[in-house]
Amino acid sequence: MTFIGKLLVFLNLIVGIGFAVGATATYAERPVWFTPPTEVVEKGQAPYSFGPLKTEIEANGNTANAAIRAWSLHWRALQTAEKLRDSRRVEIAKLLDTARNKANGPAFFNLPEDSATKLLNLTALNDAVKGPDGQPLLGSDTLSTRFDNAVAKTIELAEQSKKARERQKALTAEIVLIEGRGIKQLEIRDELRNQAAYLASLEVNVTEMRDTTYRRKLQLIRRLKTFGGG
Repeated sequence: MTFIGKLLVFLNLIVGIGFAVGATATYAERPVWFTPPTEVVEKGQAPYSFGPLKTEIEANGNTANAAIRAWSLHWRALQTAEKLRDSRRVEIAKLLDTARNKANGPAFFNLPEDSATKLLNLTALNDAVKGPDGQPLLGSDTLSTRFDNAVAKTIELAEQSKKARERQKALTAEIVLIEGRGIKQLEIRDELRNQAAYLASLEVNVTEMRDTTYRRKLQLIRRLKTFGGG
């Protein structure tokens, strides 16, 4: 046998003796593992017993079983919720498409709440949202287009109104000018009438004076004949 072999055998012997001595010491100084734990533990004592460990193991096992059961229930509930979410997502996508693009008929609805699930009933499309005119609202794109057209028409009408006001202002000034001219013409007419009346009365006076003069001449001629005048 070589030196290394002898050394290994000696070391194996030493290790075996060490394990035997350790096992004997552990058995001799073993704690009261299988005795029930005391109810009161003094300060500085560290009682060792399998009883509390067994109780803790049982409690942890029960907790683990409850956690597994809860996980299973929540997992099934999650799967159900995922399926419900997928089905509702399809219905919501349809409602959104209707709200955006529907040009004829109602596009927005007041959805009732399910009393059992507290979720909106996505298929109850009976209560349509109505506008100020009392008619159901159309799709948002249609409403946006109509709004843009209304804004453009409003701007056009505002420009027309501005031009109409400017034309009204010009016509008002023209009317005031024409009224001034009319008043002046009325004043001229009244003056002409007064002048005509004055001239008519003057013509009557001249005629009367001429007739008076002629009669006076005849009287003078008759008197002159009395004196033998020719």
